[in-house]
Amino acid sequence: MRSDQNQFRLPSRRPARVLRVSCIVLTAGVLALPAIVRSATPGTMPAETQPAPGTRPGTTYRQAAIIPITDEISDVTLESLKRRIRQAQQDGADLLVFEMDTPGGQVSSALKICDAIKALPERTVAWVNTKAYSAGAIISIACSEILMAKRSTIGDAQPILIGPEGPRALPKDIEAKGISPLLEEVRDSALRNGYSVLLCEAMMRPELEVYWVENAQTGERRFVTREQRNQLFGITTTLPAGATQPVELNETSRTDWRYIASTPLIPNVKQPIVASNELLTMSQYEAIAYGFARPTMVSSAAELQDYYGLPAPPRRLEYTWSEDLTAWLTSPVIRAGLLLIALLAGYIELNTPGLGAAGAVAVVCLALFLGAPYLSGLADIWDILLVVAGIVLLAVEVFVLPGFGVAGLAGIVLLLIGLVASFVPADWPDQSPFTLPSSDYAWSALKDGILAVTIALVGSLAGAILLSRFLPKAPLLRRLVLANPQPQQVSIEDWFASLPKAGQTGVTISPLRPAGKARVNGKLVDVVAESDFIDADQPVQVVERQGNRVVVRKMK
Repeated sequence: MRSDQNQFRLPSRRPARVLRVSCIVLTAGVLALPAIVRSATPGTMPAETQPAPGTRPGTTYRQAAIIPITDEISDVTLESLKRRIRQAQQDGADLLVFEMDTPGGQVSSALKICDAIKALPERTVAWVNTKAYSAGAIISIACSEILMAKRSTIGDAQPILIGPEGPRALPKDIEAKGISPLLEEVRDSALRNGYSVLLCEAMMRPELEVYWVENAQTGERRFVTREQRNQLFGITTTLPAGATQPVELNETSRTDWRYIASTPLIPNVKQPIVASNELLTMSQYEAIAYGFARPTMVSSAAELQDYYGLPAPPRRLEYTWSEDLTAWLTSPVIRAGLLLIALLAGYIELNTPGLGAAGAVAVVCLALFLGAPYLSGLADIWDILLVVAGIVLLAVEVFVLPGFGVAGLAGIVLLLIGLVASFVPADWPDQSPFTLPSSDYAWSALKDGILAVTIALVGSLAGAILLSRFLPKAPLLRRLVLANPQPQQVSIEDWFASLPKAGQTGVTISPLRPAGKARVNGKLVDVVAESDFIDADQPVQVVERQGNRVVVRKMK
């Protein structure tokens, strides 16, 4: 119950004034008794009171900086955000406006961004222009206040899994571990900034059913669960035989509490405002009505300057070209292209003598493939070690061990696991390596990694076939891939070409026991009998020559 303390005065000695004061105190006690009893009842959860929407700030700011947060949130966003915050502080900005237009992204990066924002001494504003979903919503409520643009949306922050059967909620066995850090973060943000904790949780927990009620006598408004609504409305429930859910015996309120039917911003308020199996997602009007956003919508930098009464237009701090390049290099499409080029260049290097440009291209592409995600926090050092171990085992199998066995198979498996794992970020800060993904962002990244590696492998196989069969004939590519040599090009010089050849005949000059001499084509040569000993002056025929060894047999 609301009371104005200025209406109370010290009682005088006159009995009538004392009586009036006593009646006022007694009436206040009677009205407060139900609330006192409910708060003392075991098992009863206290309902939340809706925070009053803010008004235009009275603080005068010297300078503001707009820091856009766009596209998917990752550690690239985190590092860029830290750099731009430092730049804004160096420029003297005392108002930091984070322009949100993001579908969400990596949970661990969002939690780190929230920590960085809450540690700032400057005033922070989340300007939702035009969407802040998932991780974007969590970052927004971490700021000191929220501004909504016309036609903007915020909410829907539940971590989900994406499997063969489609998107689904976290399984019960990992739900506590997966959602606890997020719940702790949003509860802290709600308590810091005066938001409804229940509504913040409703962004992530679809099982919550939230109603918006008010007291017809006092005007107090609350966001409550079904059980809290039943307590306020005086609704009794029963559990029939065989039923799993209690049945409400009366649908209407028996107390001063009523559903909120309409507001100036929402002509028709649906109840519940968040149904079960739904996630809270608010339009600009709902965000203002529910106490999350300031009552004025801001859709441009000029309106932002006017709203805060800034002496100069706010400075916009964009991503640098290097941050854009890092984000570009970490995209699945570009990484698939880098892996494809690295594999083809490695094939060319193995089929050309010496070390040349193809080998350098392969090394550079592989370094970009692994280095960009590692520097941006998407890949882990363990992923790189798996790739290196796989390459080493394959090299040992090809150049050291005969055939193809355990080392080669182990190398292929480690290489594929490392390549795919380099696409998958950690779900939570300080997550142990070799942990299966538990969020929708990580599962989506895993799927992108498998697709990218598969495309690169298939593309490199097709490219190797083309390079080996057709492209060596092209004039521009003959220097990259050498054509297969002709037999006469690879044959070595025969130092004994003057010796007799197989099929030629002659006469033995001395007995062959089994070696001796014979005259073949008028030349005296050392020969060896094929099997039996041969006497002198016997006709013989050359049957084989290997180097300087001539083998003959006796002619019949």
